[in-house]
Amino acid sequence: GKYKKQEYGYICDECLNAINNARIKHRMSFAMPLVLNDKSRIDVYSIFRYEEEAKDALYAFKVNTKRSFALLFSFFLKDSLKKWGINSCDSVFIPVPASVKGKRDRGYDQVMEVLISSSLEVWDVVEHANKTAVMQKKLSREDRVLAVKGKYRIATDQLNELLNDRLKRGQLKIIIIDDVFTTGSSIREVSSLVKECIGTLPNVEIIGVSLFRDEQPL
Repeated sequence: GKYKKQEYGYICDECLNAINNARIKHRMSFAMPLVLNDKSRIDVYSIFRYEEEAKDALYAFKVNTKRSFALLFSFFLKDSLKKWGINSCDSVFIPVPASVKGKRDRGYDQVMEVLISSSLEVWDVVEHANKTAVMQKKLSREDRVLAVKGKYRIATDQLNELLNDRLKRGQLKIIIIDDVFTTGSSIREVSSLVKECIGTLPNVEIIGVSLFRDEQPL
């Protein structure tokens, strides 16, 4: 179809209609606490509720491989960071990696694609420990919590090297970012790994961010 220029870039008519429908679902403007493995807490922010038009937009991005949607989500991410009072210049982003099968099928990692489109500082230091892990969408909510234990591993030396260099510039927010927050198990596990790796530093704060939050009850 025809392409039209938007504030986040050029996008086709079909995608633009989906985006305008998604705007109906107002972004979430508050953080919710998440308890990590060591019983400490972090704040987790989400941009959209995972429902109806907004859910359709993510489906188009992930399943229908509408890669241009990365520009859309990057716009909302940067705009939301400002609304939440998070300075991107003082922040680095560690993405929760997409499933191996999902990335292979669509040809890209959806969260990494959004971050690249956002021109934000990304630390790609987390990967799947088990390359044959089951995709979480095939599991129940309860099983997701159990399945994520030991699912990820972190490049400790690389993380500490990046951290030591970055802290020379002052305080730092480490933002663990995922596409959908359902039980919070993925953000919890990656955040816990990062915290275990770097320890407790007075000028470092860990925050969680998801593009969507699934608010269905457990």
